[in-house]
Amino acid sequence: MQQHAPSSSSKPRKQHTFRSKAQWRVLINQYENSAQTQKVFCEQHGIAVSSFHQWRNRFKQDEIVSNDDFIDMTPKSEVYPSPRNTPSESPWLLELDLGQGMTLRLRQS
Repeated sequence: MQQHAPSSSSKPRKQHTFRSKAQWRVLINQYENSAQTQKVFCEQHGIAVSSFHQWRNRFKQDEIVSNDDFIDMTPKSEVYPSPRNTPSESPWLLELDLGQGMTLRLRQS
């Protein structure tokens, strides 16, 4: 049986390096504080440009979601029942305007 030696034209496979989300965040921050192009930065750090783009976009999406999803829900003092503020005088504890004429009301039980 004849065995074939690898050809000199075949490229060695790159080892895949696992990086945690925190490690990717550090790398993305380092890139953003550098004056390098993405290609040069990735080459110097042994990162596939496609992986770099994927993680950078993921962090951008996380920022968009975290900034848009924050709603200040600090209650006003009058929503808490007191002896002079009975449920019949103030039946709604929370009212949310959902837009397009829709309102969500949550009542004290």
